[in-house]
Amino acid sequence: MVGVPQLMRERGHSVFGIREGHKNPRLFFCGETGAKAPLPLAAAIFGFALAPYLVGIFNNEPEVLSIGVTMIRVAAIGYPFAGVSIVLSRSIIGAGDTLPPMIFNLVILWLLQVPLAVYLSGRASFGVTGVWWAGVATSLVLAITSSVYFAMGRWKHITVS
Repeated sequence: MVGVPQLMRERGHSVFGIREGHKNPRLFFCGETGAKAPLPLAAAIFGFALAPYLVGIFNNEPEVLSIGVTMIRVAAIGYPFAGVSIVLSRSIIGAGDTLPPMIFNLVILWLLQVPLAVYLSGRASFGVTGVWWAGVATSLVLAITSSVYFAMGRWKHITVS
């Protein structure tokens, strides 16, 4: 599954004339979406359903189970958002526009996720759960940012040499 998006990008470069400046957004989006979109959704569903059993494999203490189940379930909420941002970022990167996804990730991870995790876990008194919710918020913001940039179509005008 992991190799399919890379194959789609390479096929896009050679078959659809990307070196000549023609980019087919459907090829990139469909290649990435078809290969990766079902995985985060399935992980989210299984994470919610199987969280107690997954944590119980490692430790059956009630406090550990409570924290572990909460962590898996909160993280699972962000999996579909992470999937969207990964699909779109990789599509943009595959088209040769590598700088914007890198900037989005650096800025959002360091200027949003880290301060938000510190705030939610400390001042907002969410404790360690606040760190996990910061990850979900970051995944959502990355998904929105990637979606907007993909829809703008600027990545279509990048020349790959």
